Amino acid sequence: MTKKRILLSLAVLAGTLLLLSCGSDSETQHGARSSSNGRIALPQMEPATPYPVLEERGIPIVRPDDPEQRKLYVNVARPASDERFPVLLIATAYRREFVRILAFDSLVANGYAVVILDVMGSGSSEGGWEALSAREIDDVAWIIDNWIPDQPWSNGKVGMYGPSYMGITSFLAAGRKPKHLKAIFPGVIHADTYRDIFFQGGIFEQQFMLFWARSTLDLSYRLPPTQLISPRRGHVLEDVLSGLKALEEHRAQEPEVLSWLTRTTASSFFDERSPMTYWEEVADLPIMTTAGWWGIFTRGSMLNYTEIAREKQRREMQGAMVGPMRIIVGPWYHTSGAFMQGLPLERLHKRWFDWHLKADEDPDYRNFDILDPSAQVILYVLGREQWRREKEWPLSRARYETLYLSGQRREEDQNVTLNNGSLLWSWEAGEGGPIPGDGATSRIDYDPEQDPSRFTGQKSRSSVRWSGGEIFEVPYAEDERENEELLLTFTTAPLDRDVEVTGPAVLRLWARSDFGAPCEDPPAIWFEQGRASRTDLSPLIPWAQRPDVHWTVNLNDVFPDGRVRNITSGWLAGSHRPDPTRPDWTGEGYDPFLYPEDRAPVQPESGEIYEYVIEIWPASNVFLAGHQIRIDVAVTDYPHLLPSLVPSQNEILHDEEHPSRLILPVVDAGTTDPRQWIDDPDAFFAGGKETWTDF
Repeated sequence: MTKKRILLSLAVLAGTLLLLSCGSDSETQHGARSSSNGRIALPQMEPATPYPVLEERGIPIVRPDDPEQRKLYVNVARPASDERFPVLLIATAYRREFVRILAFDSLVANGYAVVILDVMGSGSSEGGWEALSAREIDDVAWIIDNWIPDQPWSNGKVGMYGPSYMGITSFLAAGRKPKHLKAIFPGVIHADTYRDIFFQGGIFEQQFMLFWARSTLDLSYRLPPTQLISPRRGHVLEDVLSGLKALEEHRAQEPEVLSWLTRTTASSFFDERSPMTYWEEVADLPIMTTAGWWGIFTRGSMLNYTEIAREKQRREMQGAMVGPMRIIVGPWYHTSGAFMQGLPLERLHKRWFDWHLKADEDPDYRNFDILDPSAQVILYVLGREQWRREKEWPLSRARYETLYLSGQRREEDQNVTLNNGSLLWSWEAGEGGPIPGDGATSRIDYDPEQDPSRFTGQKSRSSVRWSGGEIFEVPYAEDERENEELLLTFTTAPLDRDVEVTGPAVLRLWARSDFGAPCEDPPAIWFEQGRASRTDLSPLIPWAQRPDVHWTVNLNDVFPDGRVRNITSGWLAGSHRPDPTRPDWTGEGYDPFLYPEDRAPVQPESGEIYEYVIEIWPASNVFLAGHQIRIDVAVTDYPHLLPSLVPSQNEILHDEEHPSRLILPVVDAGTTDPRQWIDDPDAFFAGGKETWTDF
């Protein structure tokens, strides 16, 4: 397996901080002046001389209360010293020897012990892999509160970190509220396992899921456990019998793991594995997290921040003392976001844990900060291509603007699409939203047996996004023109001013579909992703043969030269349409848990008109003057989503009685303080008082 594949496998803050004033004695002691809001830059906490790094590999752990007496294996990188240190734990299903790249030597040299755990059923650990199950996470919590504090090199304080799977285990373990866990730094994680991973809007997410499940299984049984590898310097006793036992248990688990892919409706299986289930449990803990605008978990990452920050603020208003929460959102895919490409990843981790694991007993602990106390949210704003500080997410200063879909041909369009329709501002459409245009509908047809090259999504950012961002050198990652030849577009006139869109968006689409007879024999392309991952997709055939339409929506930025850049997207199966009277995530009263249609989907009827409410994942982009805002509508997103096996003729309605409309969070330029823009990212992310500017 190549290093690139391994890295992909690895990839496979409105909360208010407590504001306590600082006395002059404290300022003198720490050599830092208090900022205007009472915060002090965290002092440097490096040892006078960096510690040499000592590694211990293949340490078995057995829980005394485990009836199966499974051996779980860890590696430890720690300072070569008799002192006791805070401990950072990484819990992974991607093999501890590969994840060693995340156990930064700089952390160890600066006085941390880093423990890397193969979760049960993965790597060298015995048992069957259950992927984020309650039993897996209970093991992690037990190690935090029982095994780590008993080690002679541990001072009992524990932090957890890591991206993707490792970040999810951090979050879920925090949900168990282990008393020794003091802070977490989970990167690029989801919120809802059903909606964010398995099914986007009720449509099976095959591109990432199939690769992830297969490659993680392969890591556990196609590569031998370390117990079966000849001892190397630094290893403790190798246990051949344990290695053989683990290998057999890993292989035996494959049918169960692959059966997860056929769970087509939301259930307790998904709830147990969803970080959102534990939002209230983690709300007291210091949390630093990250997201990427083109990541596979953008929706969930932003919801995690939003809901936990609100809970922290609620508790603070009641007088409780809660830990801070921060989020950094970059111009990243999943893999680049996992490593926070372009930012000082190791330093940010060190400073976060220095604050909460080393300075937590300092009298000024709650006055310290590491980046900027006035900004819990750091966003990379596309279009401007610049970092910006924010006090909250979503932005309260964003106002929701409605744009109407119209059949009126957009003559300025340089690229031919199925319709070249228009997107009209409310003032263009007229009061009350009557929609001028040529024709009241726009049509897009779908045939699962058509030429596979006609499936939309293949020549778009989507195919890059859902591979984790592995495919960088492809033109369509930054230009959707070829993909748009196969779908419907609705576009504004060229803008006469810059327009910023920051936040979640929604397309309220009126449409009807006429369904044909389902394919009895699925076309070869339907099995392509399954063959590539050695996974049988045939159990999903009954699901795909039900009458349904797979709406795919792309929000794109059209450049004056005709280039089309995808900003974000959204997906919805007609069978998972929400009640259109229910508040969506652009309005008051939105409930992120209220998706009953995911547990009991209802197929759309042929010829019936429905109002589909399609979530468009959060974004931040400045559409510059001379550019155009465009919405694309398609009924496939291949290879990202598994296509329907039912042909359909689909009409989008955009007349006075059926005002299909796009709802965008627009941020007026005058509402952004110029001081929010970060002119020197290197200095800002390095931290320090000199970068703090209140706004």
